[in-house]
Amino acid sequence: MAVGLRSGCPTVVCPFFFDQDYFGGLVSGQNCGTVVSPAKDLTVAELSAAIAHVRSDPTIRVNAKRVGAAMKAEDGVPRTIAFIERAAQSFPYPWTIKDPAYTRDEKQWSGTEGDFAHFFDASKGLASKKR
Repeated sequence: MAVGLRSGCPTVVCPFFFDQDYFGGLVSGQNCGTVVSPAKDLTVAELSAAIAHVRSDPTIRVNAKRVGAAMKAEDGVPRTIAFIERAAQSFPYPWTIKDPAYTRDEKQWSGTEGDFAHFFDASKGLASKKR
């Protein structure tokens, strides 16, 4: 979806998993595309009509080009990194565990056989000991 929008193409969103309804709402809200029924309920007729609509509506085409130009102009990677860093700094470390029955067992990351500490050891790469 993002590649099509970034290219300035009118978009038809067919939600089938997790966040597609949300992003379909954004596409529809910006009037640069439309949302059809979830994949399990979608018919050929509905999809065909949606494609014909976004291809023939000049307002949708203009809005798709506007959104595409805005996406191309934004500096997404540095902005995302800055957002993640700000979010990470807002959490206290070590993170609080809200379950009173939970106790930290740092030994599980100690590098003994059977744990996953080797995944985080740069000298060993990401290869598992148990392959």
